[in-house]
Amino acid sequence: MRKCLFGLVLGWSLIAVSNLFAFDRDYKAFHNFLKEYVHSGRVDYDAIRQSSQDLRQIENELAEISSSEYSLWSKEEKLAFWINAYNLAAIKLIVEENPSKSIRQIPNVWKKPGLTMMGKTLSLDSIEQGILRREFHEPRIHFVLVCASLGCPILRSEPYRGEQLSQQLDEQTKEFLSDPQKFRYVPKERTVYLSPIFRWFADDFQNSGGAIGFIKSHLPPEDAKPISPDVKIKWLDYDWNLNQK
Repeated sequence: MRKCLFGLVLGWSLIAVSNLFAFDRDYKAFHNFLKEYVHSGRVDYDAIRQSSQDLRQIENELAEISSSEYSLWSKEEKLAFWINAYNLAAIKLIVEENPSKSIRQIPNVWKKPGLTMMGKTLSLDSIEQGILRREFHEPRIHFVLVCASLGCPILRSEPYRGEQLSQQLDEQTKEFLSDPQKFRYVPKERTVYLSPIFRWFADDFQNSGGAIGFIKSHLPPEDAKPISPDVKIKWLDYDWNLNQK
């Protein structure tokens, strides 16, 4: 009898543990979704609308995460989760609201409810400003958060994962800095042309020596060396056109 009771208790315990750790931190479904609908940073929003169940599946998976499970994750796993959530929320807004040219055509878009997770309904602003910037203090997030615009970083065709996160963040930062529409240095003018992302979020780069210090630390040494700390800065226009396929 005692053995039976022990077996039952053990079985219930295993079920409880499996339920507690039910979330897929490899993001297999989201990986398949991005591979299907994102190509070279461009998103096929029309195709997603025609297969809306794929979007709902990812949204439902994110909604299933419990606060108790989340609390046990590493910092990198938490950061990856919120980056993925932000990018999914932006896709969801474009699919549902269907703006013709820009995400800014959606009324009150940054405050508009997007995803519900851990008992809270969250907007793009609440994820970026209230969670990512407030809790993690990681300047490289600005090169992975994609607000459905061409001026944004390109959307990676795979999710962010805790174990690979630092490498992924570095890769996307270098990708962003390789685009002359977002960063370029003109030696004859002693001028750096920068995306306004570096101006909007200037505080986030202060611990890296400001925008120029941060940029130099992520360039090849031969490209970083000619850029002096007192270089002139000119701000590029931000392209708010949709990053649609």
